[in-house]
Order: sequence, then structure tokens, then C-alpha cells
Amino acid sequence: MAIDRENLQQTGSLIVERSNLAIPARCKGFSAGAPLLPPLNLIDLELLLHWKDRTYQTFCRSPHGKTVWQSLVPQEALVEPFLMHGILALSAVHLARTKNEFLKPAYISRAASHQNQALAKFRPLLMNINPSNSKAMFAYASLITVYSFGSSQEPHPTDFRTTIDNLCQVIVFAQGVHQISVKAADALQDSMFRPLLQWESLQQNLTEETKLTFERLHEAIRSLTSDDTRRDHFGAIICIQDGLAEILGGSTAVATATRVAIRMPPGYVGLLRNYDPLALVILAYYCSVLHRLRHNWCLEAWGAQGARAVWSMLDGQWRSLMRWAMEDIFGPHFSTQSETCENPNKFGV
Repeated sequence: MAIDRENLQQTGSLIVERSNLAIPARCKGFSAGAPLLPPLNLIDLELLLHWKDRTYQTFCRSPHGKTVWQSLVPQEALVEPFLMHGILALSAVHLARTKNEFLKPAYISRAASHQNQALAKFRPLLMNINPSNSKAMFAYASLITVYSFGSSQEPHPTDFRTTIDNLCQVIVFAQGVHQISVKAADALQDSMFRPLLQWESLQQNLTEETKLTFERLHEAIRSLTSDDTRRDHFGAIICIQDGLAEILGGSTAVATATRVAIRMPPGYVGLLRNYDPLALVILAYYCSVLHRLRHNWCLEAWGAQGARAVWSMLDGQWRSLMRWAMEDIFGPHFSTQSETCENPNKFGV
């Protein structure tokens, strides 16, 4: 049967007109000279939707911060492109951790591209933090700290020193970025971003067993260190104690881990970079903080990987000082496992 194309075309036009799908005549003049738009970037739209649905929750220490991170921060990013690139970069890293292995490289590549663009626009503003850009600067400083935790983890590390180096770099980076947050914070006091500066008052109590463990660690520091380094070792221990107390008081936020990193004395970090044995022992206790917060996607494996690395680099004298941290991370049977298992990668989590 032959198709009457002319009648078919007329019928189609009639359907369009009757279904109100035809563009009104008075609108055609406005659209005639409209430029052609580039194709929609569906990947970036996916990243932004993922931020609005899930990634923003990484920063919510309390209900008061939810609206800020979910809605106000993306709105601010429409004004400051570096912040939008930062949002998309972190969302891409988050998706890379949840997608299958086949898709992971594409998201990691996308994250790196957005982060490079963000930093290129962000760095020139560091010497000019002012009321107009302070909200975006503060938000981006938080984003990039979490990005450093989330993007630096290796799924199956084989070089223990590299694991220690990576964790040390994250700590140093968090401390540097914090200086930006401090400069930007004053302008946030009277803005809708103020909830980001507030911390919930949590009951902070260490268990008696934990207190005894830290007392023994303090005694070891007194007997094994010189006056030049003792204060730095003590300072790091106090930060970690406070972090554990926050967690025992109910904190589940990534910010608890980053705050410990930010407060660590620079002298201690210097000792850690030189693989000072006692500094490594103390790092194992920070790994306990990270492990207790492992439900946060950006911290997942840091605690266990860091503790394994420290254990592999130390001998019996130093290992005895970190046994509490290892049992806290790997379970109460760690002592038995460690006596029969030379490969720390076989320790269960």
C-alpha cells in the first residue's frame, strides 16, 4: 500500500497544532536569531545532582548546616566558578568510590580536571579574601580538605612508607587550608553561613581503659624523648585524645578527623615526616580516630591502612606502645594474629 506522504505531513501538522505543541507565532520572532546552545554536559549535571542528593551530607555536623551545604553553597558557586569546580570535583571522587571499577577512571579523571580548574581560579584570590568572596573561600577550603582525604587513598597499597607519606601530606594540607578558613570566617558571622562555624556541645568522656592507655603513652614520652621534642609529642596526643572523646560523645562527622589533623603541632608533623618511631606510634592512635569514622566515604580505609603501615615499620619495643590502637582497629584478637602472621595486610578489620 502506497503511503500518501503529503497527507501524512498535513496530518502530523494538524496533530501538533491541536495538541498545543506548535510554537506560538508571536514567539517565533524572538527565537529566530537565538544562538545555538552547546550540548548539555550531562556528566557535570550528574555530578551536581549527586552533590545535592548525597555528597553534601559529608559536611553536615548538625541539622543547622544541611541547608547551607545542600543549597546555599551551590548558589554561591554560581557566582564563584572555583567553588562550582570544587563541588563537581568532590562529587566525582565520591561517585568514583561508589561506581563499578569500569567507570571509576572516568570519574577520577573528571575530578582531577575540575580540581585543576578550581585551583587555577582559587589561588589568585588567596591574597584578597574579602566579604564578597569569603563564603566561597571558606566553603572551598572545606571541600578541598575532604577531597585530599578522599582522593589520596590507595585501594591496595604495597609500599608502607608511601601510605605514611600520603597521610602526612593530608595532615599538612589540612593545616595549610585551615589558615584560609580562619581568614574567611570573620565575614561569615553575620551571614547565613554562620552555622558552619558552630560546633555542637557533645559530652566528651574517655573510657577508663582508654585513659589508662594514654597515661602509659604519656609516661613513655617522658622517658623516651628529649625536652626538644617532648612538647610536640604531648601536643599530638592531646589532639587525638580530644578527637576520641568527641567520638565517644557521639560525633560521627568527618570534621572531627580534620580538626585533629589541623591541631597537630608542626614540630610533631616534622618528626612524622622523618619517620620518628614515637611519632609513628602516636600516628597509630590517630588511625584509631579515622577508623572509628570509617562510615564516612572519604575516610573508609585510612585507619586500617595507616595502622598496618606503622606496624610494619616498627619493631617490638615500639609495637608494644601501639597495641591498644591496633586492637581498637583490628579487634581484640589482634595480639594472637600478630604473633602468627608476619604479613600485616592479612590482619582482619
